[in-house]
This record gives sequence, structure tokens and C-alpha cells, in this order.
Amino acid sequence: MSESRLGQVGTKKRPRKSNKPETLKDRVLARRAAGASYRQIARAEGISKNTVPTILAEKTAALEAYRDELRSTVPLALEQHKRILRKGDPAHVRWTLEATQVGVKREEREVEQRQSILAGRTREEKLFFATHGHWPEQEGTNGQGQETSTEEQTHVH
Repeated sequence: MSESRLGQVGTKKRPRKSNKPETLKDRVLARRAAGASYRQIARAEGISKNTVPTILAEKTAALEAYRDELRSTVPLALEQHKRILRKGDPAHVRWTLEATQVGVKREEREVEQRQSILAGRTREEKLFFATHGHWPEQEGTNGQGQETSTEEQTHVH
């Protein structure tokens, strides 16, 4: 086993910490997230290219610690949420369904169906539908293929 700088066998070196200002560290992180290379970041910020990975490691460790703290609150939040849902508050139930995107697959299916309906239509037919609320071939029907009376046809949909 190798010895560390402190002379202790088998211990890991602590990660280096940068003494740069937090604003600079935040910019380094943002530039990296935007896809810049270490060299590009170093040049833009006027720091050594060896300082970039040190800053990124430090910021990543801080973010992970924050994420771990947030993750630890999830079970508590879920239990509280379940208690509220059991009370049956309709607004909260609706919010939960929207926030968890339970209906996304249905909405996607509806969009696909509507796109397939529109795919075979001409521009004029689409304009007619937008203006009248039904397709040209449904003129004189209630949109369900059933004939409408003269009185119903005079009312705008």
C-alpha cells in the first residue's frame, strides 16, 4: 500500500478544494453544462485548465449532498400527500393527476388520432371546419351523421 501525504497507510487523499470565488465556480459549472471544454472554460474565465476539474468536482459533490438531502424528504412528503388524498379534496386529486402526468398517454393518443384525421383533409376543408365546427360532408347533420331540423341548422354552433 502506498502512503499518503500525511504518512498514513491506505487512506485516500481528500479532494482538493478551490479557493476561487463562488461566482466564478458557478460560471465554470454553467459553461460546462453548456458543453464547453475544460480548455475553453479556463480561457474564458482566466484560470488554469487544471483548476476546472477541481471546481467541477467540488460543485458536483455539493450538488450531490443537496440531492441526497432532498431525497431523504421524499418518503415524508409522500406520506403527507397520501393523507391529503385520503381526505378526498377534488382540487388536490386533480393537481396530483396533472402533476404526475397520469393522463399523458391518453393525450398523446388523442393528438395522434386528430393528426390522422387532419392528414387526409385539404386546406379548404380544415378552414371550413374551423369556421363551421363540422366537416363539409356533415352539412345538414349534427356531426354524428343524424339529420338536423331546419330550425337547428339556422343556429350557429
